[in-house]
Amino acid sequence: MGTVEIKKILTVVPELLEMPYSRIWTSYDKEVDVLYINFKKPSHADDQV
Repeated sequence: MGTVEIKKILTVVPELLEMPYSRIWTSYDKEVDVLYINFKKPSHADDQV
């Protein structure tokens, strides 16, 4: 991961801290290089944008 990507991630952190949720769950799928962020458990996926 390069410096540019880390800077982008760090700009998102303050926004996440202001979310009205007390817990955030994350998981990373190395195979497809995807970071999942869930605001409630259990999580469920949908195709809504």
